[in-house]
Amino acid sequence: MKKQQQLEEAFNRFNHNSEFLSYSELASGHINDTYLVKTAAGISYVLQRINHGVFKDVPGLISNKVNVSKHLQKKLAYLPKYELNRKVLSFVETLNGGYYYVDTDGGYWNLMVYIDNSITFETVNNEEVAYEGGKLIGDFLNLTSDFEASKLTEVIPKFHDMSFRFS
Repeated sequence: MKKQQQLEEAFNRFNHNSEFLSYSELASGHINDTYLVKTAAGISYVLQRINHGVFKDVPGLISNKVNVSKHLQKKLAYLPKYELNRKVLSFVETLNGGYYYVDTDGGYWNLMVYIDNSITFETVNNEEVAYEGGKLIGDFLNLTSDFEASKLTEVIPKFHDMSFRFS
């Protein structure tokens, strides 16, 4: 199956009410296959195939991402919708009401609304980027400090253990 056909098939399993126009690979990650999907309506999405060789419990991983995003959306609900959508990932449900689709090859896919004009830094080359990254991590930890950790699935040993990470 051609790449575009495969991506369109996966994309069309989600409830986005959009027409697939084009795609490009987002090669910033090293684990998952990630694509920027542009639509006829001008809305872009991030379509991601999760590497289930690395992540043995993909449904658990996706559940973690969705639950943390929903928690952040609730905490920041006072923000105007545009600003909230710039700060927190929005996951798109499948046509069946879940948050992932499994293709005929056993590949797990999830879909997020693309945050326009966002920037990803692979490396830190200056103090300003390091400072802003530190602020964002601090904000994230503060906003999730009341998240019920028992709702998380441990997909990588000690992944959520902050004392282990800090040591």
